[in-house]
Formats: sequence, structure tokens, C-alpha cells
Amino acid sequence: LQYTGNERLLEEHYPAARQWVDLLNEASDDSIIDRCIGDHESLDPKPIALIATAQFHQATSMVADMASFLGRDDEAARYIEHAMHIHSRFLEEFLAEGTGVFDSGTQAAQASALFSGLVPTTEREAAVQRMVDAVVNDHDGHIAAGIFGTKYLLRELTATGNADIAYNLVNQPDFPGWRHMMANGATTLWETWAQSDNVFSQNHPMFGSVSEWFFRSLGGINPSPNAIGFDKVWLSPYFAPELDWVETRYDSVRGPVITRWERRRKGIELMVSIPVGVTAEIHIPTGDLADAKEGGIDVRDRSDLDVLRRTNESMVLLVGSGTWTFHA
Repeated sequence: LQYTGNERLLEEHYPAARQWVDLLNEASDDSIIDRCIGDHESLDPKPIALIATAQFHQATSMVADMASFLGRDDEAARYIEHAMHIHSRFLEEFLAEGTGVFDSGTQAAQASALFSGLVPTTEREAAVQRMVDAVVNDHDGHIAAGIFGTKYLLRELTATGNADIAYNLVNQPDFPGWRHMMANGATTLWETWAQSDNVFSQNHPMFGSVSEWFFRSLGGINPSPNAIGFDKVWLSPYFAPELDWVETRYDSVRGPVITRWERRRKGIELMVSIPVGVTAEIHIPTGDLADAKEGGIDVRDRSDLDVLRRTNESMVLLVGSGTWTFHA
């Protein structure tokens, strides 16, 4: 719904989704599931039960949202209550209270808990720090996660203000990593971080979530949480110091959403193109209103945009459709 706005998809798939969650519940031990593929092909030990239970919570929460949207209020209430119980059991089973550490504290364990919204507010700072330490200290800035943990890790590093660590992780030239694959002759993604003897696939979607991270982080293109058919977008590029420019384009159901940023002699130039019928919240890397311009005009003097939020370091502007060029 967030991407396509197609309500029929929810109606068609809700029964199967509900049956799947009910089956998982029957197979669980009081909402804890201890068997699944785990974080397939991770280099760290796989937190099997944590991954399975976190994804059980994800699925149950999605079914609750689907039921609510479809007007099935009684079923929505039941699955919301069920998701809350899974959350409670997850914390009992996997959190070392007061430390922010989940299960073995690996990249995948920490990122899975954060991505799934299962980290209490009081534990969040410590949980994020442990995730960062699992990358920087435990693995010298390298990836050690598998198919799920890699996606979650890139997303959560960026979301928690650690996009620089995510960028460094993606850009590592040696094993393990994407550049290591390329340096060893890969023209498609491998199923494993290490080249195999053809037991594993050499052309596999494994670890392809890095492409999503390019769009979401470097290009900054994200649907707003309450978007329907991509009618609201959040544009927040990570202006990586190592890069001179980035251009991304996402062909949404409403038309192309484009971001391009480039370093200029006196700052950053950010061009965005927004389709008709879409509004965008745009992150600008300065908190000084006098330093932010669109089309050469101070944003304070533009009646066709609004300043939604502002800190000392940044501001968020609300704009409508069209092509906008900001400088800060």
C-alpha cells in the first residue's frame, strides 16, 4: 500500500498472511520460535531464535495493520495484542536488561532488534552503541552479517546517525564485502561472502540489499511512513565526504522521484524532482535559514515551501511537485 496504493493487494493476500501468522503461533513456544534459516551465510554465529522471533513479530504486526486498514477491527485488536505479547517474550528471552545487548550481541542480533522496533527506549542508546561496536571493533569496520542482518544493519546504521560507518562498511576493499567480490572477478552477486567451489550460487540476490541502501541513504529517497501509493516522500541524502556527487531515480507509481547532489565550492547543491500529486519532506544540511537557498532565493522568502523543523545543523522543508534546486 505504501508503494503502490493498491488496496486490492491487501484484500487478496490478507487471508494467507493471517493463516501464516496463525501457523507460526501454533509452532511457537509461547511466541518464541527457535528454528528457521537464520541469518543465512553470516560470518558471525547465527542468532536463530532471535531472528525467527523478530520476524514473527514483524509478520504479526503487518497482519494487524492489514486488518485495521481493511476495517476488520476485532481481528486487528487480536493481532495487536499478539504482537505485544511477542514483544514482551522477545525481551524476556533475548535482552540482557540494562546493557542494550540482545542475544550474542552480533551485528545481526542488534540490527534485527532495532529494525523490528523491539528495543525499549531505555535500552536504545546502548543497543545502538553495541551495534556500532560489533562493526567497528569486532570486525574492523567489515560486514559479518548474512542475508537478513545485512539489510537490517545498513538500514539501522543509517537511521541512527551512523551512515558514515555504513558507508565505510560498504566500501571495504578486502574480504568480506562487495568490493572483494568485484576484485575476484564477480560480475553478479555471490551467495556467500567467500568465493565457493560452485556449491553455492555465483548469481544470487544474496546481499543485494546494498542497492536499496544506495537509494535510501546516498540518494536519500524514502516513502514517508504514512504514504499511500508513494504520495509522500522523505528525501534525506547522506552527503558522504568521500563522494563528489550522487544521482538516484526511483520510478514510483506516480512518476519518477529524482535526487542529485553535488559538491560545490561553497557547499552542497541538491536537486530534487517530485511528481505531480506528491509532497516531499527534504533534509537540508544547515540550520541557518540565511544559508539555505532555492533557485538562488533564501528559503525564508519562498512562499511555496515551508520550514517544518530546524536544529543547529539541519532543517526539514516541505515542498510540492516540481523540480527544486537547493544550495546550503
